[in-house]
Amino acid sequence: MLVRSVSFGLTAETPATSGAGVVLAHPGPPTVEGGALVHVVHGSSRVPAVDIEVERAEVLRGVFLTLIYAPAQGGVTVPLLGPRLVFPDDIDDVGADLVGSFRCEIVLAPRVGAFYLHAAYRQYVSNVVRLMAPPGAR
Repeated sequence: MLVRSVSFGLTAETPATSGAGVVLAHPGPPTVEGGALVHVVHGSSRVPAVDIEVERAEVLRGVFLTLIYAPAQGGVTVPLLGPRLVFPDDIDDVGADLVGSFRCEIVLAPRVGAFYLHAAYRQYVSNVVRLMAPPGAR
């Protein structure tokens, strides 16, 4: 799994959050680029502001993605951001909470069967989306 790009901010596909945690949305099928599958995933991380210890960027810096290949039950975990920078103005104030919205591109080798992408942030509610290859992809 490669998190090829990450961008911040609300889009029409950004899932709504009603409480602390991470939510994900996978609005459409992947595209095929050079034999690899590129899945676009939108998400939001919402955290009570009192739980942020150092800086606002923690709202996104603390999100981890775990990709599980269902047939093999094998998984790999990576930070959402990796070496990417996030700035305080990428995080929105929503009442007493801080919310960071993102769009990322996940690049996978095509395989038969489903992948599950799990996003988590600390002890808060996590979320899973199913990533499937388009019909006819190998």
